[in-house]
Amino acid sequence: MNKHNIYINPVAYKKIHKKLLKYNIKIGGMNIMNFLIANSSIQDSANSPTLRTKRVILHISGNLDSKPEDLANESHLRQNLLFGHIEYLLLRRRLDQLTKEYVKGTKISIKEVQDCQVVGDCIDLVNSKIYNVNRD
Repeated sequence: MNKHNIYINPVAYKKIHKKLLKYNIKIGGMNIMNFLIANSSIQDSANSPTLRTKRVILHISGNLDSKPEDLANESHLRQNLLFGHIEYLLLRRRLDQLTKEYVKGTKISIKEVQDCQVVGDCIDLVNSKIYNVNRD
């Protein structure tokens, strides 16, 4: 299957986002708005893996307004960001993609992601995949 890029003006995206808030459309148990945000790719390769990990977490939780650098490492995924099973599945996929940008062949399992309780655990997981593999 060929990949196609769709580019949307930020103003138009905000309008779409606002309209979707009015509907209760679910994809795999997740609100469509959050699903689309969680699956959007952001061109942030110039940022550190830590900031990119935090941005992934914020997007999956549906929070577009907060800056990644403001997200505390101690923030609980389930309690503060309301992560459930679907969000953990998306988190695994997005962190797996992120680590593969740095080191091809790395893998993040669902168990590794489900063991993450706080934001800092996700950062440690990503860094362990990127930097431990690079040192070998």
